[in-house]
Amino acid sequence: MVRGLLLLLLLLTLPALAQAAPPAPPFENCEDAPYLAETPDGVVGGVNVEYDGSVAVFSDGACFASRGIQLWAREIRFDQTTGEVRLEAFTAQTRAYRFRARTGVVRERLFRARGIGLTTCKCGEDLRLVAEEAHFDTESGLLVLADSELAVYGLELAHFEQLRLPIDQPVTQAIPGLPSTGGTGSGGGTVLNVPLRFGYSFSEGLTLGFEDLPLPPRAGETASSTLTLLVSNLSNPETRTLTLGSSVTDARGSVRFRAVIRNGWFDLDARLESGPFFLTGDTNRDEAVTAGARYSLFELGWRDTFALEGARLSPFVRLAEEQTASDDDPQAHSPGDAYVGGLTVGAELRYPFELKEGPAALRLEPWALGAAYTHDSPYVAAGFRLEGGYSQDFSWRIAYEYSLQNRPSAYRYERREPTSRFAGELGYADLTAHASFDFLDRELGASLRYAPKLPDGVLTAEFRYRNDLDAPPGDAFAQQRELVVDFNPNPIACTFSFAAAPTLGFDFLRGGMSRAGLELRYADCCFVWKVGYQHVFLSQTGEAATGRFTFGLELR
Repeated sequence: MVRGLLLLLLLLTLPALAQAAPPAPPFENCEDAPYLAETPDGVVGGVNVEYDGSVAVFSDGACFASRGIQLWAREIRFDQTTGEVRLEAFTAQTRAYRFRARTGVVRERLFRARGIGLTTCKCGEDLRLVAEEAHFDTESGLLVLADSELAVYGLELAHFEQLRLPIDQPVTQAIPGLPSTGGTGSGGGTVLNVPLRFGYSFSEGLTLGFEDLPLPPRAGETASSTLTLLVSNLSNPETRTLTLGSSVTDARGSVRFRAVIRNGWFDLDARLESGPFFLTGDTNRDEAVTAGARYSLFELGWRDTFALEGARLSPFVRLAEEQTASDDDPQAHSPGDAYVGGLTVGAELRYPFELKEGPAALRLEPWALGAAYTHDSPYVAAGFRLEGGYSQDFSWRIAYEYSLQNRPSAYRYERREPTSRFAGELGYADLTAHASFDFLDRELGASLRYAPKLPDGVLTAEFRYRNDLDAPPGDAFAQQRELVVDFNPNPIACTFSFAAAPTLGFDFLRGGMSRAGLELRYADCCFVWKVGYQHVFLSQTGEAATGRFTFGLELR
């Protein structure tokens, strides 16, 4: 009985499924259709064409192609008298997106559609934009969505009254509200800033929570909000930490709040920005663990930037109180702490010069900064950055940065530390050499990188050299002689497939394996999920000899 009911249900649903399924295009490009017609806005084609007066009716793989976009429909009607093209239940494809819509009309370079859905996914719509109305300029390639919603896995992240979307622009650049690092990932896609945080350290324990998690907006709201709830170092009672935070951002400004709670420890960071005005309260004791470290207790200020005949002038006014940790004691208000407070009025002027001639380029940016205080003598700093480069059959780049000051500034906000640093880079084919020297810190750095493209990915071998000339003898972190080899596989082309990216490092100074790691990548319809583990055996400057897990996500 049950088997018979299931069979009957299957027979009843098959015709509906067949009717809803879009037809497979019989050719890849619309220009390859057996029948074609030129329109004022593009090309209409199909396997069959019939005429209803002056209207040409294309069917069996009916398509329309215009600037950067190609559409497929069961039927397309082209009015040869008015030049109007009408589509019903169509799909579209660009280099970055897939579209679907109920109806569409193309006339006089403007394509209007209703009931539109958009996704970057190879299959499915786990990431999608939905809008009731949209129009597309066939000349500029700009798609404008009216009253649209952005959703990931059914969770609405943002609502837009009007969203302007260049059809070939990466989704994280075109769509505000989608968290992104702004870069391209190792898998070839756009890297997403995943709010989930998960990590484990053998010395500190588990870290778990979410950071800057986008919150669904309320109806009619244009502001974007985030929430942070993070617990870290759960295995160590001394460093176990709870982080709570929230932020709200709109076109007029932003509000940010974050509190860090630890054993006998409380940090607070709050900031309000509205146009050129800002208000900050920040204890930031994690930075005040050495003598001379400073952090703002309070600041209220104004800063704006003006363009003056190619120069950029940034005046600022700031009322602040800062605390100095003078005795290596991170506790607030310890006996050795010093306070400085008052009003600062200053300005920074930058004047960049650029010269380009074919593959060669030269850029010089001198700058000067001055600040006057109510309680101290004025502060003055100046400097410049000079860059030159060439890129054709081979490439080279050199840069020199120099700055000086009359004395340390009263506040950290306007301070520009003295600098004298040179860097150069030379590249040819798969080989890149880099060298740098800091004249004040007397530190020499260099690297040689070879990254050939193999059939399955890019194999990179990089030798890293560093020498601190002023370091005392026997300092393990004063020098570096390390070879790091890693393999970055090609972007995953097939859905539901895996790839692996290993890393190995060898320290020639200490004669042993310096690091080892492995990252596994999995591609579904929309995303590339990445999980990895790396262990540092022989640490370099700024590293700890420990292992850590990593998690990442990028768009395909």
